Amino acid sequence: MTNSSSILDFQLALDAVNGNANLARDLLTTLISQLDDYQIKITDFHHADDRKQLQDTIHKINGAMRYVGAPMLAEKVASLDGQIEAISADLLAPQISEVLVEINNIIELGRYPE
Repeated sequence: MTNSSSILDFQLALDAVNGNANLARDLLTTLISQLDDYQIKITDFHHADDRKQLQDTIHKINGAMRYVGAPMLAEKVASLDGQIEAISADLLAPQISEVLVEINNIIELGRYPE
């Protein structure tokens, strides 16, 4: 089982927003409200082999990761961002699966661990 602080790390989020705890929580709430939609888009664009739209979606998530303190998802999307159009479908599928798992982990956790 993944450590909850590797899913969501409040200290990382605080560092990113200059210690503003309310802003960190608000940004996470906003991200969580968008994650279901991101999952659907990632899955649909991947199945349709629409790499441009998939790249755009992964890039948006990558940008959000700078502020919410989600180290595992940040690592997965940063690795994928920028290389989607260049890698084979065989290499893309497992990376997409890893991103979807991390998105699910954040949704399930739903808030920063105490």
